[in-house]
Order: sequence, then structure tokens, then C-alpha cells
Amino acid sequence: MEASLHTFIDIFNAAFTVDIKDDKDNVTKKSINIKKIIIPKIQRDYAQGRDDNDINRIRERFLSALFEAVTNKPVTLDFIYGDIDEEGIMTPLDGQQRLTTL
Repeated sequence: MEASLHTFIDIFNAAFTVDIKDDKDNVTKKSINIKKIIIPKIQRDYAQGRDDNDINRIRERFLSALFEAVTNKPVTLDFIYGDIDEEGIMTPLDGQQRLTTL
């Protein structure tokens, strides 16, 4: 699947092309809309919940970026990378904390 830039809201309106394998390993391409995002149970600790000077600085920058996005102009929060299955379920491999925070 190719990378493309989307807002959090419009990922549910955008169509994504996924490869579907049959039982003989033949691959067909299918256009899929994301219906649901599932966050895997395996995940590192949330940085936002820690309490030290470095995390306080990161937290302040993150909150400032969110405030800027709401009051002024859109902001990007880096990439979300994962798999979308043929049922339209996305399982992120990177970006889980950004998704659950939002």
C-alpha cells in the first residue's frame, strides 16, 4: 500500500487499496474504507503518563500543537503506519499513542 497524507477524520472517508490473498496465494487488489481502528494490546508505556522534566517539555509541546491546530491552522502529528484488512479494520504498528490520545 502506498503512503498518503490524511487527517484523523478523513481516514474514515478515504479509500485505501489493499492486497487480498485467496487460499491459492493469488493476490487481487480491493478498495477498502476504514471502519474501525483496533489498538493492539502489546504496546510500550505511554510517554504522556510519565513524570520527569523531559516528558513535561514533550507534553507542553504536544498540548501547544493541539491548541494551535484547533485555534489557528492544522498541524501534522507524524505518521500512523499499520495494516488494513479486507473488513476495513486498521491495526496500527506505529502511532498507537497518537491515535488513543486523540
